Amino acid sequence: MAVARLRSSARCTFDDAVSGRSSSTCHGLVQFGHRLRRQLAPLQHPSCIPVAGLRWSALERPTVAAMSDDPVPAGHRDLLERPLFCHLATLRPDGSPQANPMWFAWDGTHLRFTTTSTRQKHRNVSADPRVSISINDPDQPYRYLELRGRVTAIEPDPEGTFFTELAARYGRDLGGPPGDAADRVVLVVRPETASSQ
Repeated sequence: MAVARLRSSARCTFDDAVSGRSSSTCHGLVQFGHRLRRQLAPLQHPSCIPVAGLRWSALERPTVAAMSDDPVPAGHRDLLERPLFCHLATLRPDGSPQANPMWFAWDGTHLRFTTTSTRQKHRNVSADPRVSISINDPDQPYRYLELRGRVTAIEPDPEGTFFTELAARYGRDLGGPPGDAADRVVLVVRPETASSQ
C-alpha cells in the first residue's frame, strides 16, 4: 500500500498539487521540493558559502581537491611535514562529531596517529572509519589544510614504539615508553579529499 502510494505520488505534478487533484502525499512532496529549492539556492551562487551569511571573495574562497592518488595540495604539504598539532574528528555512536588535538606523522600517502584501545576515538573509528583532520599554520592563522578520509588500518603498538617516535618528532623526551603502552594502537588514515586556503 505504501509503495503504491509512493509510486503514484512520484507521478503527480505541481499543477495537480495546486489544483487539489492530488493526494496529501503528493502535496507534501511538492512542498518539500519548494523548501529544498529555497534552502539550496545559496549554494548555487558562485561567490557565496552559506555559513551564517559569510561571503568570500574569489581570492579567499577555500579550494577543494577531489579524491585522487594524492589529494594534498602541493602548496600545503609543509603543514603535514612540520611537527604541528592537528585536530582529528571522528564520529561518535550517536553520529555527533568528536574532535581531539593530536600528534601525527605523514609518510607521503598516509597519516598515522597514536591512541589507546581504551579511548572513545578508538571505539569511534572501529565503528565508522570516516575521519576529518584539520591543521592551521601557526605563522599564518588563516592558512589551513583539511583532509577527509578513512582509517584503513589499526595496528597494535604494545611497546609504545610509535608513540616514542612521535614524542621525538614533537621535541618531547619522555624517558621511555608511556605507561599505557600495552593498550597503544596506531591509526592509519588514507586521505581522500582535501580543502585548503
